[in-house]
Amino acid sequence: MGPTVAFGILNVLPLFLVGLAAGKVRLFEDPARYLQHLPRVQAIGFGLGLPLSILPVLLHIPHTEALGYVSGPLLAAAYAATFLRIIHARPVVSEVFAPAGRISATVYLSQSLIAALAFTGYGFAQAGRWSDGAVLAFAAAVFVLQLVVARWYTRRFRYGPVEWALRVATYGGTARMQEHARATVSGPA
Repeated sequence: MGPTVAFGILNVLPLFLVGLAAGKVRLFEDPARYLQHLPRVQAIGFGLGLPLSILPVLLHIPHTEALGYVSGPLLAAAYAATFLRIIHARPVVSEVFAPAGRISATVYLSQSLIAALAFTGYGFAQAGRWSDGAVLAFAAAVFVLQLVVARWYTRRFRYGPVEWALRVATYGGTARMQEHARATVSGPA
């Protein structure tokens, strides 16, 4: 295992554990509980994360990968806080993103598949041929399409294809999965 892989694991594992802990304490189920802290999260995240990610580029400082391990989580927290404040101020925004959230594993993996097909040699091999703006526009278009498909799909099915496969693997078959589905409160039956 090379140093880049080791740093990658050391970067991702703590974030995974933070996400797991947030899910266990149901952090995002009661907005009133954390809403007052979001401006501070934004100030710290953007205040430290943006300079740590922008200054090395502007000053042409090489080998700033370690700064990315610090700035990435700071910016992610700031972006999440911003998004949560927007959702709180405009609940209709939540309605737009909720279907994609219900089938998030399917959405995530389909994004990876679409990007792999578009940019690698397994597909159209477009990596390095598009401007940054074109890649960003492509990513936005893919996500908007996914939002539309997720809304259509979740009106017809309780679980996304990946979520269904994970449930089958977890609960061991149709009968146990149906029992679990009856106990679940989210989504149409």
